Amino acid sequence: MSDVVSASIPPYASSLWARARTLDDWQTAFRLGAITTYRWHGPEDIWVRFAEHAGGVARLIRRYYPKRAHELYAAVVDDKALPSALSWLIILCVRLDFSLNDITWAKFPGVCPYCVADDDIPSLAGGDAAVEMPAPSVGLSWRLLTRCECKTRPRQYRSDRVRALRSRRDCTPETLGEWQAMFEALYGDLHSDTKVAVFLAYHFVEEMGEVATELRRQDVAL
Repeated sequence: MSDVVSASIPPYASSLWARARTLDDWQTAFRLGAITTYRWHGPEDIWVRFAEHAGGVARLIRRYYPKRAHELYAAVVDDKALPSALSWLIILCVRLDFSLNDITWAKFPGVCPYCVADDDIPSLAGGDAAVEMPAPSVGLSWRLLTRCECKTRPRQYRSDRVRALRSRRDCTPETLGEWQAMFEALYGDLHSDTKVAVFLAYHFVEEMGEVATELRRQDVAL
């Protein structure tokens, strides 16, 4: 985690910081520690800081990928841009009183929200119908009802299907590693080639712009 942020954790929060495991744990640690240092930053300023470090990650990817992709991981670890960006994202969620875990699950409840079909959802009787949980098994594959099939299915966001799956709260990923594993199981190698990687970069910038637009329109004052 960013040295700047971790240095701001006071003694009374250090034990919680040390054992933070889930995304909610991280937010609690930041709420007790780092947020006291950054309390005077508004949401827009926090997002600018996030964008600054996200740009650092993009710089590393452009420099090392794809010809020196084998060196990219070590470069990201040494540069610390990625954990710095993550720390500012968590601070923003704390500042706005959002659960990063909850808002991510609301969009991706174990499925791709753009290609999930009614046939993929057990016991779907309506927009808010409850979903029967598959029995847990070893690993994270049981969290998914279906892999992404955007390449072969019509791509359209269906809020009724997504709402029907949000109730599966007992299978929500909690740690950063579990979220990574879920997205890997969901999208597999769909994003593995260079052309798709460039597309994802543009998509990421688009999402950053949408968040910035909402912050500007809402003019959040905390």
